[in-house]
Amino acid sequence: MRWKITAFLGLVFGVAGIVWGYAQRNTVGFFELRVYTAQPGKRDALAARFANRTAVIYARHGITNGYRRRAIRS
Repeated sequence: MRWKITAFLGLVFGVAGIVWGYAQRNTVGFFELRVYTAQPGKRDALAARFANRTAVIYARHGITNGYRRRAIRS
């Protein structure tokens, strides 16, 4: 009788793990908005840092990103 309970629990947890795996695979993820304010004259340096260093780190971890730069109004 004990082996039947163990087999049943193994089956239940196995099916639950498969269902959980499929549920995690189909998730959209999350979005994060970061706003940076550069010091006068440092805007291009900040954009270069994101293009050269930060984007490489994000790619290593599978993070996709997009950058938008607001036009400066005089």
